[in-house]
Amino acid sequence: MTAVVMVAAVTVATARSTAPPIGVAAGAPPAAVATRRLLASLVRPDQTAEQSARQTATHPAVAPAPVGALFASGSGNHYCSGSVVQSAHGDVVMTAAHCISGNGTNDVFVPGYDDGRAPYGRWRVVAAYAAPSWRSAQDPQDDVAFLVVAPQRIGGRMLQIQQVTGGYLLSTAPTTDARVTVVAYAAGNDDAPLRCAPWVYWHQGFPAFACAGYPGGTSGGPWLTVAPGRTDTVDGIIAGLHQGGCRTGVSYSPAFGASVRAVYQAAVDRAPAETLPAPGSDGC
Repeated sequence: MTAVVMVAAVTVATARSTAPPIGVAAGAPPAAVATRRLLASLVRPDQTAEQSARQTATHPAVAPAPVGALFASGSGNHYCSGSVVQSAHGDVVMTAAHCISGNGTNDVFVPGYDDGRAPYGRWRVVAAYAAPSWRSAQDPQDDVAFLVVAPQRIGGRMLQIQQVTGGYLLSTAPTTDARVTVVAYAAGNDDAPLRCAPWVYWHQGFPAFACAGYPGGTSGGPWLTVAPGRTDTVDGIIAGLHQGGCRTGVSYSPAFGASVRAVYQAAVDRAPAETLPAPGSDGC
């Protein structure tokens, strides 16, 4: 959500694609290991969907390293959220397409941002990608953008962002009653991320969750699935229907499928950069 108010939701069951997660498995740096422990601690199998609907987002003790805030270059305020996804070159960040206007090169991604601190550096966006249906008609099911960020010299070595923060595997849309952990940033500055671990339902063809406290700025925040012994996956982002929602207590995601994978592959392959339109009305 860039500036959001959300509508009440109706549960609609749907099936999830069985396509496997995509990405490049890599040795997780210490920051990624700490992130896994944090996210795993949030999952309570005994919690019901009804209890989930009464949740309110809180601040984690540690900001997950691959999740971060997007800033306009030269601005002290962040306006959207994103996360590092694993890729062959280790330089891809995912966010909501409605967060990006133009080619994205005026934007900076700050992973692990926490109370004004940038523990893993500030990474300059050099290219942006979105589906043709978003660029031409802003189809909410394709409200997903992939950004390529430039490497940085750290400790005398040129490193890609994934080497510093780790990254999530890109997966497909979650099923009804799946449990996800959602981490995102409210618009502003000098603040900590928000997180909640709600249950998923579907509304009008979009994955959805109910958890209070996700205001403007949380758009692009990843919906994470944590499984012991496996790399964490990102199954959705705050985006899609009404650009993520019309109320701060209900959030939506595009249903990740073939078109999202195609855009991801364009970023991985370093295809010619694209120009994204300024977002239109969220319809709220």
